[in-house]
Amino acid sequence: MITWTWKREKVVPDDVLDAARTISATNNRITMDLTWGWVPARRYLEWACAALQRGGEDGWDTASSLAKRAVCRQIDGFLVHNHLGSFLGRNYKDKAGYLAELKVPGLTLLKDLVIDPRNEIEHSYELATEEQARRARDVAELFLGATDIQASTPAIVALGWNANISESICTAPGKEHHILKIHLTKSNSPMLLISGYPDGPEVMVIIPQEETLRACPLKDFKSEQVITLNNMLRECLKSESYSSRSLSAALMKAMKEQLNL
Repeated sequence: MITWTWKREKVVPDDVLDAARTISATNNRITMDLTWGWVPARRYLEWACAALQRGGEDGWDTASSLAKRAVCRQIDGFLVHNHLGSFLGRNYKDKAGYLAELKVPGLTLLKDLVIDPRNEIEHSYELATEEQARRARDVAELFLGATDIQASTPAIVALGWNANISESICTAPGKEHHILKIHLTKSNSPMLLISGYPDGPEVMVIIPQEETLRACPLKDFKSEQVITLNNMLRECLKSESYSSRSLSAALMKAMKEQLNL
Protein backbone atom coordinates (compact mmCIF):
# COMPACT_ATOMS: atom_id res chain seq x y z
CA MET A 1 0.00 0.00 0.00
CA ILE A 2 1.32 3.43 -0.95
CA THR A 3 1.93 5.99 1.76
CA TRP A 4 0.72 9.10 0.00
CA THR A 5 2.55 12.41 0.42
CA TRP A 6 0.41 14.84 -1.49
CA LYS A 7 1.50 18.16 -2.88
CA ARG A 8 -1.38 20.25 -1.57
CA GLU A 9 -2.63 23.28 -3.44
CA LYS A 10 -5.44 25.62 -2.40
CA VAL A 11 -7.47 26.66 -5.45
CA VAL A 12 -10.55 28.74 -6.23
CA PRO A 13 -13.92 27.37 -7.42
CA ASP A 14 -13.31 28.19 -11.08
CA ASP A 15 -10.11 26.12 -10.97
CA VAL A 16 -12.07 23.19 -9.55
CA LEU A 17 -14.70 23.50 -12.27
CA ASP A 18 -12.04 23.69 -14.99
CA ALA A 19 -10.46 20.52 -13.63
CA ALA A 20 -13.84 18.79 -13.31
CA ARG A 21 -14.55 19.42 -16.98
CA THR A 22 -11.52 17.31 -17.87
CA ILE A 23 -12.67 14.37 -15.70
CA SER A 24 -15.02 11.90 -17.36
CA ALA A 25 -17.87 10.43 -15.31
CA THR A 26 -17.48 6.72 -14.58
CA ASN A 27 -20.17 4.23 -13.62
CA ASN A 28 -19.00 4.28 -9.99
CA ARG A 29 -21.43 6.14 -7.75
CA ILE A 30 -20.06 7.30 -4.41
CA THR A 31 -22.94 8.68 -2.38
CA MET A 32 -23.73 10.11 1.04
CA ASP A 33 -27.08 10.53 2.75
CA LEU A 34 -26.71 14.00 4.22
CA THR A 35 -30.20 14.04 5.80
CA TRP A 36 -29.98 10.75 7.69
CA GLY A 37 -30.80 12.45 11.00
CA TRP A 38 -33.74 14.48 9.68
CA VAL A 39 -37.42 13.73 10.22
CA PRO A 40 -38.72 12.55 6.80
CA ALA A 41 -41.06 14.85 4.90
CA ARG A 42 -43.60 12.01 4.74
CA ARG A 43 -43.72 11.85 8.52
CA TYR A 44 -44.71 15.53 8.72
CA LEU A 45 -47.37 14.91 6.08
CA GLU A 46 -48.76 11.96 8.06
CA TRP A 47 -49.01 14.19 11.12
CA ALA A 48 -50.75 16.87 9.04
CA CYS A 49 -53.31 14.32 7.85
CA ALA A 50 -53.94 13.14 11.42
CA ALA A 51 -54.42 16.74 12.63
CA LEU A 52 -56.81 17.48 9.77
CA GLN A 53 -58.83 14.39 10.61
CA ARG A 54 -58.96 15.46 14.25
CA GLY A 55 -60.40 18.79 13.15
CA GLY A 56 -61.21 21.82 15.23
CA GLU A 57 -59.29 25.07 15.41
CA ASP A 58 -56.16 23.47 16.85
CA GLY A 59 -56.31 20.59 14.36
CA TRP A 60 -56.64 22.87 11.34
CA ASP A 61 -53.85 25.13 12.59
CA THR A 62 -51.58 22.14 13.22
CA ALA A 63 -52.40 20.60 9.84
CA SER A 64 -51.52 23.76 7.89
CA SER A 65 -48.30 24.17 9.86
CA LEU A 66 -47.20 20.57 9.33
CA ALA A 67 -48.08 20.68 5.63
CA LYS A 68 -45.75 23.65 5.27
CA ARG A 69 -43.11 21.82 7.28
CA ALA A 70 -43.40 18.78 5.01
CA VAL A 71 -42.78 20.76 1.82
CA CYS A 72 -39.98 22.80 3.42
CA ARG A 73 -38.31 19.57 4.57
CA GLN A 74 -38.53 18.21 1.02
CA ILE A 75 -37.16 21.47 -0.42
CA ASP A 76 -34.24 21.62 2.01
CA GLY A 77 -33.49 17.95 1.37
CA PHE A 78 -33.18 18.74 -2.33
CA LEU A 79 -30.77 21.59 -1.59
CA VAL A 80 -28.59 19.56 0.76
CA HIS A 81 -28.34 16.55 -1.55
CA ASN A 82 -27.39 18.81 -4.44
CA HIS A 83 -24.58 20.39 -2.35
CA LEU A 84 -26.50 23.65 -1.79
CA GLY A 85 -26.70 23.23 1.98
CA SER A 86 -24.86 26.50 2.65
CA PHE A 87 -27.86 28.30 1.10
CA LEU A 88 -30.51 26.84 3.44
CA GLY A 89 -30.84 30.15 5.24
CA ARG A 90 -31.91 32.01 2.10
CA ASN A 91 -35.53 33.11 1.53
CA TYR A 92 -38.01 31.11 -0.52
CA LYS A 93 -37.47 33.23 -3.63
CA ASP A 94 -33.77 32.38 -3.68
CA LYS A 95 -34.40 28.73 -2.91
CA ALA A 96 -37.02 28.51 -5.64
CA GLY A 97 -34.45 29.81 -8.10
CA TYR A 98 -32.00 27.06 -7.18
CA LEU A 99 -34.73 24.42 -7.28
CA ALA A 100 -35.90 25.59 -10.70
CA GLU A 101 -32.35 24.95 -11.95
CA LEU A 102 -32.70 21.43 -10.53
CA LYS A 103 -36.01 20.94 -12.43
CA VAL A 104 -38.11 20.64 -9.25
CA PRO A 105 -41.81 21.10 -10.16
CA GLY A 106 -44.68 22.93 -8.47
CA LEU A 107 -42.74 25.75 -6.82
CA THR A 108 -45.29 28.50 -7.54
CA LEU A 109 -48.15 26.37 -6.22
CA LEU A 110 -46.24 25.69 -3.02
CA LYS A 111 -45.68 29.39 -2.45
CA ASP A 112 -49.25 30.42 -3.26
CA LEU A 113 -51.15 27.60 -1.56
CA VAL A 114 -48.97 26.37 1.31
CA ILE A 115 -46.10 28.65 2.31
CA ASP A 116 -47.56 32.17 1.95
CA PRO A 117 -50.97 31.32 3.52
CA ARG A 118 -49.25 29.71 6.50
CA ASN A 119 -46.92 32.69 6.94
CA GLU A 120 -49.92 35.04 6.88
CA ILE A 121 -51.65 32.97 9.56
CA GLU A 122 -48.55 33.03 11.76
CA HIS A 123 -47.69 36.70 11.34
CA SER A 124 -51.26 38.04 11.69
CA TYR A 125 -52.12 35.64 14.55
CA GLU A 126 -55.23 34.46 12.72
CA LEU A 127 -56.92 31.09 12.96
CA ALA A 128 -56.43 28.61 10.16
CA THR A 129 -59.64 27.47 8.50
CA GLU A 130 -60.51 23.94 7.53
CA GLU A 131 -60.33 24.96 3.87
CA GLN A 132 -56.82 26.39 4.27
CA ALA A 133 -55.63 23.32 6.13
CA ARG A 134 -57.12 20.88 3.63
CA ARG A 135 -55.72 22.80 0.65
CA ALA A 136 -52.25 22.93 2.22
CA ARG A 137 -52.36 19.21 3.00
CA ASP A 138 -53.53 18.33 -0.54
CA VAL A 139 -50.84 20.42 -2.24
CA ALA A 140 -48.14 19.04 0.07
CA GLU A 141 -49.29 15.51 -0.77
CA LEU A 142 -49.15 16.24 -4.50
CA PHE A 143 -45.70 17.80 -4.21
CA LEU A 144 -44.23 14.93 -2.24
CA GLY A 145 -45.79 12.42 -4.61
CA ALA A 146 -44.27 14.19 -7.61
CA THR A 147 -40.80 14.54 -6.09
CA ASP A 148 -40.23 11.59 -3.73
CA ILE A 149 -38.10 9.62 -6.20
CA GLN A 150 -35.98 12.63 -7.13
CA ALA A 151 -35.67 13.70 -3.49
CA SER A 152 -34.56 10.22 -2.40
CA THR A 153 -31.38 10.44 -4.50
CA PRO A 154 -28.52 11.04 -2.03
CA ALA A 155 -25.63 13.39 -2.63
CA ILE A 156 -23.13 12.25 -5.26
CA VAL A 157 -19.73 13.04 -3.79
CA ALA A 158 -17.29 11.81 -6.45
CA LEU A 159 -16.65 12.41 -10.13
CA GLY A 160 -14.58 10.04 -12.25
CA TRP A 161 -14.01 7.72 -9.30
CA ASN A 162 -11.73 4.87 -10.40
CA ALA A 163 -10.11 3.63 -7.19
CA ASN A 164 -11.14 0.22 -5.86
CA ILE A 165 -13.09 0.14 -2.59
CA SER A 166 -13.55 -3.02 -0.54
CA GLU A 167 -15.49 -3.46 2.67
CA SER A 168 -15.51 -5.97 5.48
CA ILE A 169 -18.62 -6.00 7.66
CA CYS A 170 -19.34 -8.16 10.69
CA THR A 171 -22.41 -7.85 12.92
CA ALA A 172 -21.68 -10.79 15.24
CA PRO A 173 -21.98 -9.72 18.90
CA GLY A 174 -18.60 -8.77 20.26
CA LYS A 175 -17.00 -8.87 16.81
CA GLU A 176 -18.76 -5.94 15.17
CA HIS A 177 -16.71 -4.07 12.63
CA HIS A 178 -17.02 -2.15 9.37
CA ILE A 179 -13.69 -1.79 7.63
CA LEU A 180 -13.15 0.16 4.41
CA LYS A 181 -10.07 -0.38 2.25
CA ILE A 182 -9.10 1.83 -0.69
CA HIS A 183 -6.74 0.65 -3.42
CA LEU A 184 -5.24 3.68 -5.15
CA THR A 185 -2.05 3.72 -7.22
CA LYS A 186 -0.28 6.27 -9.40
CA SER A 187 -1.81 4.59 -12.44
CA ASN A 188 -5.28 5.80 -11.42
CA SER A 189 -6.77 8.68 -13.39
CA PRO A 190 -7.61 12.06 -11.81
CA MET A 191 -10.86 12.19 -9.88
CA LEU A 192 -12.86 14.61 -7.78
CA LEU A 193 -14.14 14.04 -4.25
CA ILE A 194 -16.26 16.12 -1.89
CA SER A 195 -15.43 15.29 1.71
CA GLY A 196 -15.77 16.92 5.11
CA TYR A 197 -19.52 16.64 5.55
CA PRO A 198 -21.29 17.66 7.71
CA ASP A 199 -19.11 20.37 9.26
CA GLY A 200 -16.80 21.60 6.50
CA PRO A 201 -17.33 20.11 3.04
CA GLU A 202 -14.34 20.52 0.75
CA VAL A 203 -13.99 19.81 -2.97
CA MET A 204 -10.77 17.98 -3.82
CA VAL A 205 -9.25 17.26 -7.21
CA ILE A 206 -7.04 14.20 -6.73
CA ILE A 207 -4.25 13.61 -9.26
CA PRO A 208 -2.49 10.34 -8.30
CA GLN A 209 0.07 10.42 -11.14
CA GLU A 210 1.48 13.72 -9.83
CA GLU A 211 0.63 12.99 -6.18
CA THR A 212 -1.13 16.35 -6.22
CA LEU A 213 -4.24 17.38 -4.29
CA ARG A 214 -6.06 20.60 -5.21
CA ALA A 215 -8.76 21.65 -2.76
CA CYS A 216 -11.35 24.38 -2.22
CA PRO A 217 -13.98 24.71 0.55
CA LEU A 218 -17.50 24.26 -0.81
CA LYS A 219 -18.58 27.40 1.06
CA ASP A 220 -16.41 29.44 -1.33
CA PHE A 221 -18.60 28.42 -4.28
CA LYS A 222 -21.41 30.65 -5.55
CA SER A 223 -24.78 28.98 -6.05
CA GLU A 224 -24.40 28.83 -9.82
CA GLN A 225 -20.96 27.25 -9.44
CA VAL A 226 -22.37 24.61 -7.08
CA ILE A 227 -25.14 23.79 -9.55
CA THR A 228 -22.63 23.46 -12.39
CA LEU A 229 -20.47 21.13 -10.30
CA ASN A 230 -23.49 19.13 -9.12
CA ASN A 231 -24.64 18.59 -12.71
CA MET A 232 -21.27 17.08 -13.53
CA LEU A 233 -21.34 14.87 -10.43
CA ARG A 234 -24.76 13.55 -11.38
CA GLU A 235 -23.65 12.49 -14.86
CA CYS A 236 -23.04 9.07 -13.35
CA LEU A 237 -26.79 8.71 -12.76
CA LYS A 238 -27.31 8.41 -16.51
CA SER A 239 -25.48 5.09 -16.66
CA GLU A 240 -27.70 2.01 -16.72
CA SER A 241 -24.84 -0.16 -15.49
CA TYR A 242 -23.12 1.06 -12.37
CA SER A 243 -21.69 0.19 -9.00
CA SER A 244 -22.85 2.19 -6.02
CA ARG A 245 -21.15 2.77 -2.70
CA SER A 246 -22.79 4.72 0.12
CA LEU A 247 -20.44 6.28 2.64
CA SER A 248 -21.26 7.53 6.10
CA ALA A 249 -19.33 10.44 7.56
CA ALA A 250 -17.28 7.91 9.57
CA LEU A 251 -16.37 5.86 6.48
CA MET A 252 -15.50 8.99 4.52
CA LYS A 253 -13.19 9.99 7.37
CA ALA A 254 -11.60 6.53 7.30
CA MET A 255 -11.05 6.79 3.55
CA LYS A 256 -9.39 10.18 3.90
CA GLU A 257 -7.13 8.86 6.64
CA GLN A 258 -6.07 5.86 4.53
CA LEU A 259 -5.21 8.04 1.55
CA ASN A 260 -3.82 10.86 3.72
CA LEU A 261 -6.13 13.33 1.95
